[in-house]
Amino acid sequence: MVVATPRSDGWQCARIIEKRSFPEIEAHGIVAFHHEILALVPGLAAGIAAMASLDDVKPLSIARDRFPLLRRILGFGRQTVQSPLAKEFS
Repeated sequence: MVVATPRSDGWQCARIIEKRSFPEIEAHGIVAFHHEILALVPGLAAGIAAMASLDDVKPLSIARDRFPLLRRILGFGRQTVQSPLAKEFS
């Protein structure tokens, strides 16, 4: 899953991965990471080159107690809502 947040100068995107799996992503390199992202969200093709190396990728952990808030923001769960961002990246 990729989460995209609009910013004034573009988009901030997050790829949701399993905890402690970033070393595996690093081992495969930036080109493989680009392919993985584009397989999920082809609409990011025009801007993916801005991620020149894995130094541009910042792992972030989210505590389990933040999941209810994240679910509401993303529209998960029993009350799933179609995200307005879905049209941007389809």
